Order: sequence, then structure tokens, then C-alpha cells
Amino acid sequence: MFSSEAWLANPSSGFYNGVATQSLRLNPTDTLTEAYGTPTSSKIMSFGGWVKRLKTGKYSNLYSGSLGGSGVPQAFIYFNNTNDKVECFSYTGSSYVFNYATTRLFRDFGSWYHLWVQIDTTEANNTAEDRVKIYVNGIRETSFSTETQVANGSPNVRGFNESGITQYFGHTNSFYGGDVYYSDWYFIDGTAVSPVDTVGEFKNEVFIAKSYSPTFGNNGWHLEFNKTGVGTGSDTTVGADSGPNDHHFTSSGVVASDCN
Repeated sequence: MFSSEAWLANPSSGFYNGVATQSLRLNPTDTLTEAYGTPTSSKIMSFGGWVKRLKTGKYSNLYSGSLGGSGVPQAFIYFNNTNDKVECFSYTGSSYVFNYATTRLFRDFGSWYHLWVQIDTTEANNTAEDRVKIYVNGIRETSFSTETQVANGSPNVRGFNESGITQYFGHTNSFYGGDVYYSDWYFIDGTAVSPVDTVGEFKNEVFIAKSYSPTFGNNGWHLEFNKTGVGTGSDTTVGADSGPNDHHFTSSGVVASDCN
């Protein structure tokens, strides 16, 4: 639980507001999955949440949208096993809509990170660097070892928020999945927002979770990971959507003790 983490301090101390108190552990082949419906926007979206690594040097798919296989539309945000960078991309099947890898490394497996991606491919032609924004702990990343920006022309984002494509937390292949804790994840369809003053806030210069009620759009969801049921997604399972759309995720491999 979050209260065991030093950065949260003791909720009774008044420092932490107690918004996110539950977490879900995904082991190497555990998954949560849900299918996308018709999006409010295939160009504008925001998503992310809290993650804690259990291993460094491990490829961990955090969240993705894919048909499976190669040469197909897909999108991922993940920790890279070879360098411990955060990487995020959208791929058409033959070329990247965008592709980013942070310069800095994420090797602290004792801490929680808040990762957030803000996308708006309709940004004006002279602001290509603002079409995809990546935040860590409420602060925008500006240094990338790989930076393929969204091209002019307001292309559709592939993989993320695409009708007919399956969303994944984790991976069925142990090389690519698991060894991660999750807490308080959002997907917001049709609105590009930063994490600051929406899903989180700074208190004593520390970024913490904050209650937020967005306009979710058609495919939007909010996973609090505060239920212990497993299997087919419902409002009583680990993948329960507490937003208005009932986009409950189905779990595979997860047991009740993984959610605490």
C-alpha cells in the first residue's frame, strides 16, 4: 500500500491527502486487458498514473494498445530493459507517428514515479515539440535520446485509443511484462491536459495524487486498483473502472493478494 512508502509519509500527519491508497502488482505474465471502442478523438488524449519498478534492467510494458505481432498499428509506454529509460511510441505498422526515449534513467525501484503522456497532434505547425508531452512526477521531460515528433498534418495516433485494438497493462510474455506496481491510472479521451492541478498536485515540492473528475470522452477510464476480484472485468474486480463508462479491464494471472 502507498502508506508504506517514505515519499508519502504518514497520511495521519496531514502531508498526504489519502487519494490513492491502493496498488496492483503485475507479475511477469500477468495482464489487464480491455478493447477500445470508437474514440471521441484519435488525435487528442491524455493518460498515465503511478508506477513502481520491482527490478531494473527489465523490459516492463506499462500500458499499450496493440493488435499483436509485428507490422501492425501499436503503441507502448514502457521501461526499456537495456538502459532503464522510459520510452513511448505510436506506430502505424510501417512508420512512427511519434517515438520518444528519455535521456535520464529510472533505476530507483524503491520509489513511485508518476508518468503522464499528453497528446494533441492538432497543435500548430510551428509547435511540433508540443504535440506530445511526457511528464514524470508532474514535471515535463525535455531531454530525449530519441525524439521523433508528430509530423504536420494532424495525423491520427495509432494504437492508443484506436477502435478495435486491445489495451494492455503488462504482457503475456514474461520478458516484456510485469514486475511493476500500479496505482491511480487515468485515460482521458478527447482532452489534452497536464498532470499538474488535474490528477496531481505539489505539496512541499513533492508531487502527490489529487482527486480529479475529467470529461472522460468515449474511451476514458479511471483505474484505482482498489478491488480484489479477478477475471472478467466488472465493478468488483482489480480492473474496475470508477469512471462513468464502465470500461472494466479483465485480468489474467492476477490473484486477490496482488491488489492491496
